Amino acid sequence: MPNDSLEPFGPIFPVPIVHYSLEFADAVRHLFHHVRPDAVAIELPRSIEDVVKKGVRRLPEISVVLYQNNRGETLYLPIEPTDPLSEAIRSALETDIPVYFVDLDLDEYPSYRDYVPDTYAAHRLGIRSYYSIYAQQIPPTLKKAPPDLRREAGMATTCRDLRPNTKRFFLFAVWHILRV
Repeated sequence: MPNDSLEPFGPIFPVPIVHYSLEFADAVRHLFHHVRPDAVAIELPRSIEDVVKKGVRRLPEISVVLYQNNRGETLYLPIEPTDPLSEAIRSALETDIPVYFVDLDLDEYPSYRDYVPDTYAAHRLGIRSYYSIYAQQIPPTLKKAPPDLRREAGMATTCRDLRPNTKRFFLFAVWHILRV
């Protein structure tokens, strides 16, 4: 993937991803070794950090994290090699770089259908062009819900608190979180 995606905000390098995409997992690996961050921030809540890291250490074996929210609903999180978050965590663990799980643990979160173009296009076009195509596909009625705004504020606060300890770090998050 052409390396046109990194425009840091101070020490933060936001890296938009598409979950379970081989192209984005590959880009994360190359980007990680090119920039050499001091830390990695992941768009997952701290409450599942230990089990997610355990699943990542088991790769290439696939794991599924099962947990329940406060309403008793079972949530499923596959841990597999083609997920960019798994790759980011794996790369950090292999190089002894700290990984921070910075997302809020919300019980009620709306289900999104992201209208992302074929992820191979990001590999061929670069992330800026890919994002431009994606942004044109967002339905005008799709607005950020209050849980999105809470998550963004929570992740921003956690990332702000990481600043004194890191010179540069990656923030891996999905498109609807990074959308302007």
